[in-house]
Amino acid sequence: MAVAAVLLSAPLALVAAQPARATTFVMVEGSVVTVTISLSVPEVTMRDSAGRRMPMSEYVEQAGEAIWNAALADLAYRDCFVLRVDVDANGVPAGGTARSGDHRIGYNPSPTFRSFVNVPLAEGESTRAQEDGVGPYDYSGTGVWGPIDEVTVAHELGHLMGLGDDYRDVGGTYRDVRSIPAPGREGTLMAGGDRIDQELVDRLGSLLDRIYGLPECWTGTLRGSWTTSTAGCSGSAFEGKVVLTVVNNDILEGTLNLVESVDCLGFEPKYEGSAVLGGTFDGQTFHITAETFSGGVNVWGCGLPAIQVSTPGAAAGDWTASIPPDSAYDCHLTLERQTLSS
Repeated sequence: MAVAAVLLSAPLALVAAQPARATTFVMVEGSVVTVTISLSVPEVTMRDSAGRRMPMSEYVEQAGEAIWNAALADLAYRDCFVLRVDVDANGVPAGGTARSGDHRIGYNPSPTFRSFVNVPLAEGESTRAQEDGVGPYDYSGTGVWGPIDEVTVAHELGHLMGLGDDYRDVGGTYRDVRSIPAPGREGTLMAGGDRIDQELVDRLGSLLDRIYGLPECWTGTLRGSWTTSTAGCSGSAFEGKVVLTVVNNDILEGTLNLVESVDCLGFEPKYEGSAVLGGTFDGQTFHITAETFSGGVNVWGCGLPAIQVSTPGAAAGDWTASIPPDSAYDCHLTLERQTLSS
């Protein structure tokens, strides 16, 4: 079956961010933003929720990446950027020294010990633990963790990405202290719960944009129909989400995820495919091409013309393409600029 899509392009360079050996740092590749947390932990033995024993470094990496990335896979920042978390935990044997530049975590074996992280503040930031800040990206944090579960690991790693607590402590002595979630934050990870929601993703994305300056981002929808004189197949309707980032003010990187419904012999099967996008942007016109495709569809048909920017925040194009001997495509693409600054 034919399906609407974008055509051919050359590969484009990836964009790196901060130096690859420092505390917490950021890497941007198109619309994928990866946060790497580098920390040193004592190489004690811990047991995960399934009862498996492993070094603390492995436990921290597995727990942190699993919990954060499972949530981030479904929650994009500004409907454009996919965030990822990479945990690089270095195990330090008894009497050893932490890796240079790492956040440094100690260990207290008491089952009642309350784990904590202290992160130096960047210039101009408040001392309140409830506030987010960029300190972990500039300075090494310290802390002491007990025999904590996977969710608490993810919470403490949230601090090492700059997220503050969403609760306040009340009570007198250490044993009597109670944590009260902030209004509307009940059950979420930085409030003592286990849920990563869109607000946490947006706060983390805002920090990354503040540190790195994420590229300009556009999202939109490609819609259209395919008609043909092929016996038994009258045509199709298709729709795809387009994500583009503008790198270095002119180079485009992005993706297209496409779904097509085909009417053949009384059936309407659906086909899904995707493309890696590239191209250029001169400030007024998008020249979009596609590098590679995947999925169970034939993705030839809807080659993109130049898409004109009609206002500073919107672009659109309509066109018809024909594929001899018997197919024609009517296509429409709209793009909107995502405002990143908060």
